[in-house]
Amino acid sequence: MQNNIIQVKGLQKVLQGPSFEIWVALAWCVGIILLTYGIAIRVYKKRG
Repeated sequence: MQNNIIQVKGLQKVLQGPSFEIWVALAWCVGIILLTYGIAIRVYKKRG
């Protein structure tokens, strides 16, 4: 029974829309991707 309550609460959070924490996590992901992309391009140009 407790698992059903957890699932319902999780579904309610999803339906309420994204929270601030999701945007922070996405910002971190984008930042890490851009940083590693820049490093990869720099390394590629040095070796190429």
